Order: sequence, then C-alpha cells, then structure tokens
Amino acid sequence: MGKAPKYEAPKPDPTIQAYNTYMMERQKTLDAQGDASALQAAAETNAIKTTGQAGYTTYKQNILNQYNAGLIDTAQAQQSFKDYEDRYKLGTGFTQTDLNDLTSQATQQASGKNVLLAGQTYKDILGRAATESELSSFGELTKTGGYKLTDLVNSIKSGQEYQSKFNDNYLTNYYDAMYGKQETTKSPEGYDVKTGRRTFNYNSALDPTFAGDITASTGINAAAAPSSFTGTAAEIEEFQQAMRQKRDFMYNAGLTNLQGQIDKDTQKIKNEGSADVARIGTQGQLMSNLTAGFWG
Repeated sequence: MGKAPKYEAPKPDPTIQAYNTYMMERQKTLDAQGDASALQAAAETNAIKTTGQAGYTTYKQNILNQYNAGLIDTAQAQQSFKDYEDRYKLGTGFTQTDLNDLTSQATQQASGKNVLLAGQTYKDILGRAATESELSSFGELTKTGGYKLTDLVNSIKSGQEYQSKFNDNYLTNYYDAMYGKQETTKSPEGYDVKTGRRTFNYNSALDPTFAGDITASTGINAAAAPSSFTGTAAEIEEFQQAMRQKRDFMYNAGLTNLQGQIDKDTQKIKNEGSADVARIGTQGQLMSNLTAGFWG
C-alpha cells in the first residue's frame, strides 16, 4: 500500500490577520475611551454632589426662612427640597429628615392655628369660650385630615346647646315678644339651656270687682288673680283664658245682679201701682154709691 497523502493547513491570510489586529486595537481604544468617559462622568457627578452637599445647609435655611415668613407654603417647601436632591444628584432621601421636620412643623402650626380658629368659632356661634375638652377633641379630629372648620361649625349648630340657646324660629320669637324671654338653667356641661318657661306679668287692677257677696249669690268663690304666672307658652295661654272667663263671669254676675234689682224695683212699682189703683177704685165706688143715695 502506498503512503497516505499529507494535508497541510492553509497559511493565514495576512489581510485577515491585519484586520483582526486592527479591530482588537480599536476595541481597546474604545474601552479606554469608555473608561475615561465613565471616570469623567463619575468625577463630574461627585463634583456636583460635593457642591450640593456643601451648599445644602445654606439652601435649607433659606427655604425654611421663606416658609416661616409665609412666602411659600408646605407643598412648595417640600418640592424645593426634592428639586435640590435632583439638581445635585444627592439621591432620594438625602433631605428626608428635613422634610419630616418640616411636615411635623407644618402639622403643629396647622393644629395650633386650627385650635385658635376653633376657639374663636365657639365664641362667635355660642358666645362663650371653648372648653379644653372641646379644643382637644377638635385637634384630634383634624389630624385625620378629613375634619375641617366647616365641619365644626355644622356640628355646633346641630348640637343641643345651640338649639336650646338660639332656636330663633318665628314661634319662639313671638312667644318671647308676647310673654317675655325664656328662663334658662345650667346644663351638666355648664352652658345655659332654655327651659321653655316664661314669667307672664298680669295686671289684676284691670279686673272688675263685685261689691256684693258673690259667693253667697252664685256659690262660686272667685279667687284673687295673681300678679304674675310662670309656665310654658301653652300654660300661659290657659291662664289668660281663665282670667278672661273670670272677667266675663264678674261682668255677668254684676249685670245679673243689676237686672235682678231692676226687676225687683219694677215689680215693687207694679205692686204699689196696683194697690193704688184698687184703692182709687174702691174710693170711687164709695163716692158713686153716696152720690146715688143722695140723689135717689
């Protein structure tokens, strides 16, 4: 058998080798440039952060001064802190402590302001100072964020104290004008509560009087009217009706008594007249008889 032929690998193409070498060198150059850019970007970022960190204290104080002076509100102050974080690439949370302090301060200020307004609201509506319990309750409710001053106003006006003290409807005003202001009493909470009772002054000097013995004449004991009467509006109206009936009774009793006296006098006159007529008739008859005898 003859020897097998030998196969030799083809020799590298110089052109391809040159191309590969070029690409490797190019990638090294690009990598070096990328590393340099990254390093430069990192250096720039660090420089920005350093600048931001160095100026933050002054910036923070400036924002707080504006906030305390009322030039910006809480939302604007919070946004300013967040913008500063972004501008100087400080990362979220860098200003979080100051944001928390600002929020706490804003909450306390708002709470204090709301408590003052609540106290004034009680004075304006009920005419008295709010109790510590009422102010504390309002402060706790406002912390939820859903309870506002308008809710307090509605709550006061729908409450028993307001309804008892300022129930200024037409009928109440009418009774106040006719019978005087309602009496008040103290509630367990210490505020005035209207009782619905009034004191009506009555002038008994306007009542008629009976000169005779009315009890003996009628069997009714007409008690003397009081100078005043205290009760509800319905009770006062009943009292007035009783006084009107008493007046009518006294007038009618007087008129009846007068009519009886007139009738007695009239009957007396009639009786006396009849006697006179009879006497005159008798005397006339006697004279007639005498005359007839004389001439007969």
